[in-house]
Amino acid sequence: MKADKPTILRGLMVLTMLLGSNANALDKVQRSALNTTSLDSADETWNQIISDQERTRNPVFLTPLPNHAGVQTSDLLELVVNHYFKKDTDMSDSWPFAVRSRRLLTNSENFSLPKRMKWLHPKGVCARGRWIIPEASRSKFSGLFSKGTSVPAIVRLSTGTNDSQRLDEKGKPKGRIYGMAVKLFHSQDSDTKAITSNILTLDHKGFSRSKRPKMLQKLAGEGKLYFTTNSPVENIIGSDNGFLAFMGKLLSKALDMFDDPNFSRPVYVSAHYDTDGNRVADAKVPREVRLVPRFPDISRVFSDFRYELLSYKEGYFDVEIVDQTRFSVSRKQTIGRLEIDFPFIISDTCDRSLSFHHSPNEWKEVYEK
Repeated sequence: MKADKPTILRGLMVLTMLLGSNANALDKVQRSALNTTSLDSADETWNQIISDQERTRNPVFLTPLPNHAGVQTSDLLELVVNHYFKKDTDMSDSWPFAVRSRRLLTNSENFSLPKRMKWLHPKGVCARGRWIIPEASRSKFSGLFSKGTSVPAIVRLSTGTNDSQRLDEKGKPKGRIYGMAVKLFHSQDSDTKAITSNILTLDHKGFSRSKRPKMLQKLAGEGKLYFTTNSPVENIIGSDNGFLAFMGKLLSKALDMFDDPNFSRPVYVSAHYDTDGNRVADAKVPREVRLVPRFPDISRVFSDFRYELLSYKEGYFDVEIVDQTRFSVSRKQTIGRLEIDFPFIISDTCDRSLSFHHSPNEWKEVYEK
């Protein structure tokens, strides 16, 4: 099957979403984020997000929606060239794409200032929420995954690239990469300043793109719908497109140089700090976290995923953990839920300033000392 150029370029663009860290910068990362320097209350954070919101509690679906541009293909090509030909493993500080990617791993603040477009996940919606692991839960994990946990959350749902619309220019359904980020506040009270930790996910299709018309409604033939912290390389590569598969492998290998495996976004901070912000002894970290949407179906089909999300008035996400038994068999269990305080809103701060720190995989050694 012949690969068309737009498909190839889109494939290159989306493979960078789970970019990892530069090992040379790990000491700086540990000092900034392991010490969890960012202290904000959930109320303060939300008030800043809605200070310039473009949709109110009774949203009027005006057009056009905010159209923030994302990463450029030339930047991704430069990444591959640097890795395979220049052997530039440090990634020059003068290269904007590398600088912004590294900032996600070194900056633990909840907002990035001055406001800039997000190169990845440029278009999204935000909502307040509540992360709840009830006392009756069977969870054996620590930190914010332990039973009896109830903390405020900020949720952002987005598309990984500029492809927010359902149809392409020819009127045909196009694939979209759906992502979900959750900022958790390590305090039971929304008005208390607290450290924060982030859970970063893509949907079950990962980088292979989903053609389902609604972000939070499954499509027959695509299997169970969920958002996961682990999006393996196998989901990226389309086996019917040899060239795209080849380029995907090249770029994925380049990203592994920074954070191996680059497809995994660990939840070390969430599991190692409790609801008072204290470090947990003998922490138990989930291998994979899944967020399963439980939203009522809407008969209407929307041109843009943001219109769909603005329409919901009820729903929640199950918090599901996938772990391994001593025989290396995957075991799945629901331990709680992420409740949403409706409605979702669109704001410039949500799209361009709200920041979700990415924990590098190298932290495993630090946390398991």
